[in-house]
Amino acid sequence: MLFRHILPILFSLSLMLGNSIIDRYTDASLSIISKALSDSTAYNRLSYLCDTFGPRLSGSKNLENAINWILKEMKKDGLV
Repeated sequence: MLFRHILPILFSLSLMLGNSIIDRYTDASLSIISKALSDSTAYNRLSYLCDTFGPRLSGSKNLENAINWILKEMKKDGLV
């Protein structure tokens, strides 16, 4: 019976907290979307990753090579 009274409160709290998270990241997400739609760099990198390194199973040389390439690209972009 107690659960029946608490459920609406929990639901309301989740809605309020959810909106604050959305509001906090709206500008950043819109910026990422805008850049992704106006620049093909991400798709070019994805294509290179898939075409160059092939299957990347856990512990495989392809996976290690792909990770090293990704880290190199991230360093060039100033992300690491």
